[in-house]
Amino acid sequence: MTGKSAVRAAIGCGLAAAWLTSALAAGTAADLASSRTYAVLQKGEAVFQENAKLAPSGVFQYRLYLSGASNAPAPTLKLSGRGGSTVVPLGARQAFSLPGTAEKSDSSLKLMVSPASESVNWRAEVSTPGLPAGTRRLGDLRLECLVDVKSNLNGLNEGKVDCMPAAAKEANCMEDMHNCAKYVPAAVGAAVLDAIKGVARLEVENDPYEAKPFSYLFIADRPLFSVSLQQGERRLVLPTEWLYGLRQQRSPFFYWPYPKQYFYSLPLSDASWSNDALVVFEYMDPV
Repeated sequence: MTGKSAVRAAIGCGLAAAWLTSALAAGTAADLASSRTYAVLQKGEAVFQENAKLAPSGVFQYRLYLSGASNAPAPTLKLSGRGGSTVVPLGARQAFSLPGTAEKSDSSLKLMVSPASESVNWRAEVSTPGLPAGTRRLGDLRLECLVDVKSNLNGLNEGKVDCMPAAAKEANCMEDMHNCAKYVPAAVGAAVLDAIKGVARLEVENDPYEAKPFSYLFIADRPLFSVSLQQGERRLVLPTEWLYGLRQQRSPFFYWPYPKQYFYSLPLSDASWSNDALVVFEYMDPV
């Protein structure tokens, strides 16, 4: 083999190896995105039951969001383990209930979406029947966030995502003076509030509606134009910064697992909005 031939062969082998490595990595990413262990999903159900007071009439399901082409084949969901696999029925909106099984001790037990894709999003869904069209209940959404974070459904850092007001988390003022200063009742009096601030040497945030880098991202059913909070006569249109995951993007090459126009965040930690407050959606494509 001549020198040039050897170089060409080496380059060809290198390109083939790079392609194979890339293909394997893509396959691994798709497999990871398309499956969840039964234990994680079961933990999510337990979190919902433990915090049902946030949504007393809430109905709990899991839901798949797939961002593939509209003509893509309908997904199939299967429960798979050492004993084989069974099909899990998916509703019209790709919602499903976790099936019971006698093999819960099987550590390999998982739910898998077919065909596998990196664009599969797993979410908890809590819905209260009878709400006006185009609205959600804030307590339901707080509970969705809590289920996701505490069950490790999507690998979120629990310490960096606020799903509820500090008071609801029963914060210890000596350990969490910042939140105590934010949410202490006005009836306690300015003197006590100033004392808490002084001991903690903190400044209360001026704008509770400033989107945080780790605000939980919800997915709407349709592209969003605006999101408002409503409670009685009080109404607030959230700043655009709370839409489209604007604070989550880290670089121009950041990969979005779902179209950005569906994403929104909420001030879940603001105790001035009760769990019965309504989240009102205005869509880009009004029907």
